[in-house]
Amino acid sequence: MLVKILKIMGLSTLGFVVSSGAKAAPAAEPAGHTVNFEYRGSVDYSDNNYQKVDGGPKVKSTTMLNVDAAKLSSEGTAAKDVDYKVRLNLLGSTDATKFVEYGYLNLKMNNFHMLIGKNKTNQGGFEAREEGYDTLSTSYYFEEGMPFHEFERMLQFSMALGTAGDVSLQLLNDPLTGGHETTNRQPSMILQYHGDFAGWEPLVQVGSWDMNHNKFYDIGIMGHMMGLKLSLDYIMDQRSATNPVNGDNINNNINEINFDVGYKVNDFEPFLKFARLDVKEGGTDIKANTLNLPTATNKDGDSLPEIADNGQKITVGVICHAISAGYRPYFAADFASEKNFKDGTGLVTDSETRSQNTYSVGVYGKF
Repeated sequence: MLVKILKIMGLSTLGFVVSSGAKAAPAAEPAGHTVNFEYRGSVDYSDNNYQKVDGGPKVKSTTMLNVDAAKLSSEGTAAKDVDYKVRLNLLGSTDATKFVEYGYLNLKMNNFHMLIGKNKTNQGGFEAREEGYDTLSTSYYFEEGMPFHEFERMLQFSMALGTAGDVSLQLLNDPLTGGHETTNRQPSMILQYHGDFAGWEPLVQVGSWDMNHNKFYDIGIMGHMMGLKLSLDYIMDQRSATNPVNGDNINNNINEINFDVGYKVNDFEPFLKFARLDVKEGGTDIKANTLNLPTATNKDGDSLPEIADNGQKITVGVICHAISAGYRPYFAADFASEKNFKDGTGLVTDSETRSQNTYSVGVYGKF
């Protein structure tokens, strides 16, 4: 697809088509396109309190220099009534599916659109919808709990509803390698409604996979007014599994609430984010988290802590807009708390509430 796009962009620069015995044709109108570079880097300090184990070695704090984002994106018109978008992750990966974050063609037919390619999945509410190079904090569900990759290969059908917003249907492959149905007997689907009423945007997302044994429901609202931006998401995720001992059904319920607010005053934007997760396991409900060390693998194959049974995170900070869109310094502080097993494994059921604090100073921008 990238070769095709480059050919289109190259041909659009030709001014004339010359033929024997005929006047040159008028110049072809170039296909409009934009190219952007996005980045974010930071210095992060963490006290690493989640790694504490009763009787274990003393946990030390860490200070890390991180390059959090480096992305190159392009979008524009590939042909009449056909748009394209593509974004590359420049941080480096031998896995091409991660190097190309998304890339798709969008075919427009009046109010009806059909998208073919790799696109962001409609899950996780406004938090996932708005996530990008300038995202300074993410919730437990976004980091560890969403059933699909953040970007998936798909077919998407959408229709504009005039002043009422738009509705879309995404068809994509099952995210499970095992489950009730292991042979991909039917595609998974995500249905979304997004509206915009005088600055207030309602959002409803409904997803189904594993032959409808697993489902999620996301309900959200976002508002913009006089420098104020806020969003609220409530996520209900129902996972079904089979007990390996007796074959009975086990239903696990994940619930999370996310609240995000920022207020731009002159050249500064203070912000606050709140996220709270609770998991109700089928059968015996586990009341605490095992040791939150980066030994698990998430849906993208990246090393991350195992999904928590419970957790709360409050993030506060400030962004400086005084210089330019290409250079925005920021400060952010994460205050997280969980109820963890003291021995880190759950073999001993004693637990306690622990907090972990992380402080970040960094800069992000877009050119």
